[in-house]
Formats: sequence, structure tokens, C-alpha cells
Amino acid sequence: MTRSASRDIVVLGSRRKAKLEAIVRRAFSPQALVRRARIVLLAHAGWPDAQIAAELGCAVNTVRTWRRRFVRYRVPALCDRPRSGRPEVYGPDVRLRIVAAATSIPPEGTSAWTHALIAGQLAGTGISASQAGRILADLELRPHRVRGWLNRADDGQFWAQAAAVCDVYLRPPPNTVVICIDEKTGIQAKYRRYPERPPRPGRLARREFEYVRNGTVSIIAALHVATGQVVTEPIDRNDSVTFTGFLHRLNQCIDPRLGIHIVMDNGSSHTSRATRAWIAAHPRISVTYTPKHASWLDMAELWFIWSLPGHCCAAASSPPAPASSRRSPASRSATTGQPGPGNGPTTREPTTRGSAPATAASTPPPLNRLPPRPSRRPSNSNDHHQTEPIKDF
Repeated sequence: MTRSASRDIVVLGSRRKAKLEAIVRRAFSPQALVRRARIVLLAHAGWPDAQIAAELGCAVNTVRTWRRRFVRYRVPALCDRPRSGRPEVYGPDVRLRIVAAATSIPPEGTSAWTHALIAGQLAGTGISASQAGRILADLELRPHRVRGWLNRADDGQFWAQAAAVCDVYLRPPPNTVVICIDEKTGIQAKYRRYPERPPRPGRLARREFEYVRNGTVSIIAALHVATGQVVTEPIDRNDSVTFTGFLHRLNQCIDPRLGIHIVMDNGSSHTSRATRAWIAAHPRISVTYTPKHASWLDMAELWFIWSLPGHCCAAASSPPAPASSRRSPASRSATTGQPGPGNGPTTREPTTRGSAPATAASTPPPLNRLPPRPSRRPSNSNDHHQTEPIKDF
């Protein structure tokens, strides 16, 4: 007697069929899931249960089971059902204590919680470091990972200030030099003890890891937005007196027929009462402040981030020249020229002029020589960080 066909008729739409075929093709799909998907596809093609079982090498009852489940519950039914498994050894109380430890301040002398530290904190429970790690992984709690964030208010004032800065860059006032100013403090002054050895065929360049520290240095920089030129000057203090003195020297070396528009952040030396009074006393100078927590809108800040480290690393790759050939203090200050495409400002040798090449008549001219800066301390020939102000822009 011929057995009747299965009453569980499998009918697949185009989307479900494509999903099952994707499960079969996927290299990392579990083999049990692949076999169940093939059972459904063959049943949709009209194969009887016995032929499907012979094709896939499984029992007929297995084919009937998964065929029935798919007809009733569709694709989600092909996955394994949740299992009770082994009873929990560590109950909710221990898990809550692990969470409380991982979300609290780590012990003194450590920067972050580790699995071993958490297990030691719960030594009375007998939990191991690996088990604490598994519990944290189940909760998607990663105390060893840190992500920076800024508490910046997303309000209309922020976007209005950001738009004002961008408008100055895109549509500068006529007959006006737009300059970005910023300071960078605590720069490490160091050089490698031994020179780098150049590469050879089949061998990489060799670089010695030892270097000599020479303390730190702080600089203030002004970037000419139209030409990309940068002028820097070493500073002893980052205060209003130093900043207004730098503005005074910029004011002296820029053509008096041109206006000066400054873009800078909200640092204390930029917004102090003395600085505002000095700017108010010089009508041709106007200022646009970047919003708080948006120093990346200041091009001088971007130059500090992307261009200056490359120059410092290149200079630190070789030891200083002998004393007889060292440059004078005035020539050791950094002068940069017009940037190349996509490279940012490039450092020039002190013997070359820092002025940019001839540009169109609409481009604001470069700054001229900066007047000398009055020194706060006596000059010392042995101090390698005391440098004279930049001579050219």
C-alpha cells in the first residue's frame, strides 16, 4: 500500500527562499542549521520525506519534525530552542556584586578593573577571574575599555558660532588678513642619541630607541588662512601679557592698510579682560571665537595636530649637529612655508625665505618681519630652548 504524501506542505515565497539559500551558502552557518534549511528547500521542491532523508543521510522522522516546525513557525523555528542547562552556581547576588565592582572607581594605584581584581574583590564567594569575565561578557560590561566624550550642548548658539567661523574661512572680509592663533604647551624637546641608518636592499631602515630629553618648550602659532603660512614663537608663560605682546608684533608687521581678523578659541589668555581691552584699543583687529569644545574649527589647532608632530619626529630622528655647526638661537625657531597639496605646511630651512611665492592679486600678502620680543629672563647661551622670535612669516 502506497503511503500518502506528507500533510505538511512547504510553500516558500521569494524572500524566505532567498533567506534559506543564504543560510546554506554561508560558510560559517552551523551544520545543523544548514541541514534543516536544506530539508525545507527540498520539501518545497516536492521531494518526499524518504527521498530527502536518503539525500541528506538522516532519519525520516528528522525530516518530518523540521518540516512540521517550519510549516507552523517559519524560519525562526529552525534554530535550537533555549535549554535550561546546568543550574547557576553564582546567583543574582554575586552577579550584582560583580556589576557593582566593575562600575565603581578602581582601587588606588590601578587605572581600570581587571577580571583578577574583581575576583579578588569577591574572594569570599570563591569565584574565579575567568568566571567573572564570562559574567561581564554576558552583561556586555567592559570595564577595561574607555571612550572619551565631550559634554557639548547641542543648541542653536553652538551652531551659530560654528557657522560664523566657517563663514570667515569661506567668505573673508575684503582687504582683510584672516589669521588663526593658538598655543601648544609642554612639547617635549628631545632627539635620538644615535642617527638613523638608511634602508638597504632586503633590509629596513634601522632606528635606535634611545633619545635624550631636553625638557619641554611651549610655542604660540599664527596661521595665515589664505596662504597656509605659519609663524611660531617660543613663550615662557601662557598669559595675557604674552598673548597681547604677540598680537602687538603681528599688528606691527602686517600692512597697515589691511584689516586683521583673528580666529581663536576661548582660552583664558584669549578672553581675559586685558586681552579684550587691547583688542578694543586697535580697531582694525576683529575676532571670531570658536564655540566651546570645538577647537578643531581653529586651523592653527589642526596644524599642531597634523603637521607639527611630523616635523618634530623628523627632527628627533637624528642627533644635533656639532657645536661648531649649530645654528644660532634666532635660526632654530620654526618657520613654515606654503603647504603642498594635501600635505599641510612644510618646514623650510632657516637659510630660505619664509615668504610665500607670488600669488594672485586677490590673495592677501604674507606677513613681514616680526619685531623682536622683549625677553622675560636674561639670555643664556647654554639654554637650547630660548629662541628669538620668527623673522619671516
